[in-house]
Amino acid sequence: MKFGSFQKFRTGLCSLAFAAVLFRAASPASGACTGDPNGSGITLADVALMLTCINNPSAAACASACGGQGILNCADVNLDGVLNINDAVIVLNETSPGCKRNVVPMCSSPGPVLPCGTTISADITSNVVLGSCEYFIDGTVFVRPGNVVTIRPGAVVKGRKVSSDGSPSALVFLRGDCSDGNPFSARINAAGTPASPIVFTSDQPVGSRAAGDWGGVAFMGCSQVNLPGGFGTAEGLVGVNFGGGSTPILDESSGLARYVRTEFAGRELAPDNELNVWTMNALGSCTQFDFLQAHMGKDDGFEWFGGTNNLKYLVATANADDQLDWQLGTASKVQFALAAQYAGNIDTAGSHGFESDNNESNFTAAPVSDPRFCNVTVIGGKGQPGHPAGDFFGLFHRRGTGGQLANILVTGMDDAAIQLRDAATGQHACSGTCLVSGNPRTDGVATCDGSPFTLGGAAPILRHYKLLLFNNGTGGTELCRNKTGSGNTGASCNSCEYTNLLVGAGEISTADPGLIIGAFPSPAVVDPRPRNPGAVSGGEDCGALFGDPFFTTATYTGGFDPNGANWMETPGGWISLVTQ
Repeated sequence: MKFGSFQKFRTGLCSLAFAAVLFRAASPASGACTGDPNGSGITLADVALMLTCINNPSAAACASACGGQGILNCADVNLDGVLNINDAVIVLNETSPGCKRNVVPMCSSPGPVLPCGTTISADITSNVVLGSCEYFIDGTVFVRPGNVVTIRPGAVVKGRKVSSDGSPSALVFLRGDCSDGNPFSARINAAGTPASPIVFTSDQPVGSRAAGDWGGVAFMGCSQVNLPGGFGTAEGLVGVNFGGGSTPILDESSGLARYVRTEFAGRELAPDNELNVWTMNALGSCTQFDFLQAHMGKDDGFEWFGGTNNLKYLVATANADDQLDWQLGTASKVQFALAAQYAGNIDTAGSHGFESDNNESNFTAAPVSDPRFCNVTVIGGKGQPGHPAGDFFGLFHRRGTGGQLANILVTGMDDAAIQLRDAATGQHACSGTCLVSGNPRTDGVATCDGSPFTLGGAAPILRHYKLLLFNNGTGGTELCRNKTGSGNTGASCNSCEYTNLLVGAGEISTADPGLIIGAFPSPAVVDPRPRNPGAVSGGEDCGALFGDPFFTTATYTGGFDPNGANWMETPGGWISLVTQ
């Protein structure tokens, strides 16, 4: 068959056990699905009522909610037939300024549930639901603006390696009318669970799957991008545009995705023209993406082309090019991530933990890329059997990017942990106000490679705080390398670029974190918690450092608490390291 500042409260909710369940229904609730169980408009009181009913289903308020129809009737906003913490988090987003118009309307009229086994080959032009079973994507399928694809936990969506029309199989969510947001950009509503994740994968048999079997998942939004006119054309997709022009919608939503794994995707169509595993083009800050894996991609794992969307708990593993990649004015925020290479799927022309750009054609294009990343573990392929020679850096900065990164652990890269590729990027490392050993420092006029650079206004900066750089590059001691290719280790990282880039010598540690890393895929990679807690202690509180409540307090270096739970380990397992 074919078918053509409520952030801290949100962070606290996300830390609760996701197994809590109030009611389970054979089918989704049929009520208004308003996310407003007390009937007085969506507020924090609705979130509190939902939490009460999750923890105490027999409470009288639960039966009287939703106009006396019972709380499940209007509060099961992800339409999975269950009221749990996932629903509460979605409704909490609705209480945040700027997000009210974006999230809960996804459940108001979800559309028909497609029969299991359906092959989707034509554009999606109305709301649809994919059930907890198997579906197929045949060719490039566009979700048209104003429509929502709801995907229930346990769904497996397979991209055809050989499509009927010859186009790469991919699911592409198109941008809406960026002038007034109506129709809104196409949205996903994919709330998987730790024990029942949603999986996008290849249609090939297990054991015969390979990177690039299909295209992947791509989203087009109306947020910022530093291309002429504020608009861009998506790589690998002819005539598909993104960006909000001169008045971008910074708080737009492209929907919700949680506990979703995408694998064996990312097809290169031509040099510098490819589909990634997860492609995010100018997405806004009300997009809610958390607990995502990009695995065995032919190109990048997660790539941002501009945008302001914020994410937590990302896993990028065994992707051939870069695990994490930003460009074109990206201003996203990310906390808690793993980026790990695999010798069996690697691009010898250059494969990095991070690849960060501003704009390939105009290094000074505004707004300059200026994201925030906190608590990330980068594991290179050094020492893996069959690992090829190539150009491999942990943090590869170029083309005038800015950005601030804190609590980053880089280990096992063949080349230096960090490279600055060009003078424009070096200038950003020399600019702005930073902290050196806790004291403010301002560079008004700095010299980078002999070229004076005058700070003008709110110039972007490129900074790293609390790095642990272990066993990288020549002899395992190469910390940073400049654009001329000369290496810098330890005390010699003291030029304007490197002193400011690394925010003082006290910000770098070369201690052994005690990671146990065997040949990939290895169970040890699924548990990358440091066995030497002292080596990763004393990290920054990113919320305080960046002045942003999005960031959870986690004062250790890397993406994993050495003394806490491993957030990748869940009942049923939402992570996979299978390479075929």
